[in-house]
Amino acid sequence: MEPRNKYILPFIGLILPLIFYFFVGSLIAPILTSLQISNDILLAVIGFVYLIVISYSNQEAKSQSKYFKKALERSNSTESEPEENHEISDSSKVTKRRGTCFFIHVAGNLVAIAMWIFLFPEEFSESIGVFNIWYQIVVLILMMFIFSNIFKLVATNLLFKVSFTKALNSIKFVLLSDLFWYGLIIAYYLYLGGFFF
Repeated sequence: MEPRNKYILPFIGLILPLIFYFFVGSLIAPILTSLQISNDILLAVIGFVYLIVISYSNQEAKSQSKYFKKALERSNSTESEPEENHEISDSSKVTKRRGTCFFIHVAGNLVAIAMWIFLFPEEFSESIGVFNIWYQIVVLILMMFIFSNIFKLVATNLLFKVSFTKALNSIKFVLLSDLFWYGLIIAYYLYLGGFFF
């Protein structure tokens, strides 16, 4: 399902965050103007967040494409399992298309950012009995982790035409990294909510 032009998805991955941030910025800019605050601050924040998302997504894409490269090397060295080799050989294009991995991770990270910006924790959290504002944020962060990684898993499965097991294996280090960072943030908000004392 990858497009024939190998530059189209990486290009979309580069401009997608800009479109998203300028959309969000267009909602925030009138508020800043009414408060007589310069919009230069907003542009600086948008630029900073853009660089973070692009560089973090690039590292995730590097990890995923490295998995597919090693899987292809293993399939070339062992010819004993034809069905598995057929599936890996189908994914041989993946090693040449790190840009597709980049697009998947940019879009997946934008899913999490969009949830942070547009979802209000109390709407969902209060319905399941969470009334502490810090715990509501924890619920939102858990949802961000789950939905962004489900997106990455499904997108890998669809774009690379590999099984869900292989797609999951390809992002296992990304999941571990996300688990670490999200876990730190969750621990901080649990601390603020008084969970540890």
